[in-house]
Amino acid sequence: MMRLLKLQFTFFLLLLLSSVKVNGETVPDSLTRVLSSISLPDTSRINTTIALSKELKDNNVPLAFKYAQEAYQSSIAIDYQDGVAQAASMLGLCYLNFGDSRKALSYYFKALEIFIRLNNKRRIAYSYNNIGSVYSRVKNYEKAKFFYQKSLDVKLQNAMTKEASSSYINLGNIAMYQHNLDLCIHYYKQGLSNALHYNDEQNITIGMMNLGEAYFDKKELTKAINFYDKALKRLKIKENKVSEAQAYFALGKIFDNLKQYSVSEEHFHHALALNSINKNRQLELNIYKYLSQMLEHKGDIEQALLFNKKFISLNDSVYNEEIAKNINEMQSLFELKEKEEQIKLLNKENELILTNKGKDDLLRNFLLVGILLTSIITLLLFRSISRKQKTNRLLNIKTKQIEWQRQEIENKNYILAEFNKELLKENVVARYETLKSKIDPHFLFNSLSTLSALIIKEPKTALEFVSKFSKLYRSIMEHGNGNLVTISEELQVLDNYVYLKKMRFGDAIQLTINIPPHNNIELIPPFALQLLVENAIKHNFISETKPLLIDITYNNLTLQVINNIQPRTIPAPSSGLGQQSIMERYQFVSNIAPQFYTEGENYIAIIPTLTLQPKLV
Repeated sequence: MMRLLKLQFTFFLLLLLSSVKVNGETVPDSLTRVLSSISLPDTSRINTTIALSKELKDNNVPLAFKYAQEAYQSSIAIDYQDGVAQAASMLGLCYLNFGDSRKALSYYFKALEIFIRLNNKRRIAYSYNNIGSVYSRVKNYEKAKFFYQKSLDVKLQNAMTKEASSSYINLGNIAMYQHNLDLCIHYYKQGLSNALHYNDEQNITIGMMNLGEAYFDKKELTKAINFYDKALKRLKIKENKVSEAQAYFALGKIFDNLKQYSVSEEHFHHALALNSINKNRQLELNIYKYLSQMLEHKGDIEQALLFNKKFISLNDSVYNEEIAKNINEMQSLFELKEKEEQIKLLNKENELILTNKGKDDLLRNFLLVGILLTSIITLLLFRSISRKQKTNRLLNIKTKQIEWQRQEIENKNYILAEFNKELLKENVVARYETLKSKIDPHFLFNSLSTLSALIIKEPKTALEFVSKFSKLYRSIMEHGNGNLVTISEELQVLDNYVYLKKMRFGDAIQLTINIPPHNNIELIPPFALQLLVENAIKHNFISETKPLLIDITYNNLTLQVINNIQPRTIPAPSSGLGQQSIMERYQFVSNIAPQFYTEGENYIAIIPTLTLQPKLV
């Protein structure tokens, strides 16, 4: 009786450890009541656990991951193939949210294999779509397009035409990422036509807004306005404030492009008012950014600076919230790991108790038989006592082993927690050092000194100087954390930088750029050209009689930067960090390294341009 009570207590403790709250997020009560039912069949319990995982996937990924793992292991234990596949799909989604694309692909392919074996056409189509989403996330667009097309083919061949709208939209997105706007518009129109046929309101508005964005990128602004206006009419009827705010923001960008600044400003403020209801931080950031740029074009510098300050303030706030969110997720995963280890220990203890109970049942049966067979009762008793003693010895040994394992787990968890703390500390320090390295205090001081002189002598030139100066530092904020920018974007940064330098050196700096129009396709790390020009100015003597000649030329997927060598009388201090920074960034995005060397009286730097996606680590 005591052992039976202990067994019931253990079962209750297991339910307690599988608490329905993590970080304040509550699991739906109806599902947890079904899951806690003792009489629930195995397959129904697994399906309920998968449903719980799906319910939590957007709000509490660590807990969704726990339920998916539990369903996956339980399905394998009873050879429930559909459960294995569904749980594998959820694990793939969780790993994708954790940022582990390789594990996400592994589980998605495992789910696809089982669904093909079960001939479940609907889930085969969804699995192809899931795999395509992973490849799209890592920017392997050719493979993403292949699997999205496979998903579409399965839908069209198996009476799933209504669901085809989302596949057309996904294929259109891939075409846009690959800068094939005509193909992109073709897919978006197919998706919109399909959605209109089936009165699929969600994909109708998505298709219209996507077509608006595609025509905006194609510079066909009248068509872009037409599609966004149509989408807005539907969104207002459905009272979809989130998408309505995004549509107003897009129209604001279009009218800004048309230089209709008053209309543009009105749409941006509409978007801000609607967004205040749902507080989409990223959309709010974009609105502040474009409002600042639009007001600067309009000539309202004071208002432009006001919205630029709001952009910087909100950007810092979002960054701090992301750090806090990452810390909470790490803590949740750590607590989940602790619970898993505790459940394993309780399972082991439960197995030992069940084994011991089986021995007691066997002894009771022997005693009942012994009433009729007195001649062999002594032998059975001796055998029972011997086995019981052996079992107790094994139980003592196992208890000690469990205690040792528990102590070892506690030690490992402590070490892991300390290691995580150090990682977080190193990450914050690294971000701070990176931010400091982006702004040269001497350059900032010299630029402000030049500006103060211009304000008195040449006010108009001072306004142009402020515009170039703000654009340069806006580029630092926007591109500083990115891996790649287009050559045209880098040339805009370089133009602003050289303009500021020429205010000091005048024609003593002569920059020649010979790059063909296809520079919008090829990519380089941000600030690569600006750093090379900055190093040339820093380490060479410059005067009107001995000008610094810098030549930038495109040649067969490379950019060649050449400057004449005019050593200073007193060499400028050099840390080598500029050249080292360029080398390290190329190691991250490409297998081709830049080259730096001296030839005669010239210093030459050759940096490769990239047309492929960054290499996947």
